[in-house]
Amino acid sequence: MTICVFFDTEFTTLNVNGYPELISIGLVSDDGKEFYAELTDTWYEGICSQFAIDFVLPLLEGGEARMTDRK
Repeated sequence: MTICVFFDTEFTTLNVNGYPELISIGLVSDDGKEFYAELTDTWYEGICSQFAIDFVLPLLEGGEARMTDRK
């Protein structure tokens, strides 16, 4: 049996001259399992593109979705 996983990410910027930092990641499999996380310590609004400020940041869920980057 093959399961497809749909993958979505949001970054601070996609500008080739900028250094994009991961804001959030979401995964959904076609059998309905989901994973969603927002990183809290890898970015700040000052490095976000205007697009990220206008359209990504307002949609962040916070709460249990928040996690840190554990290297």
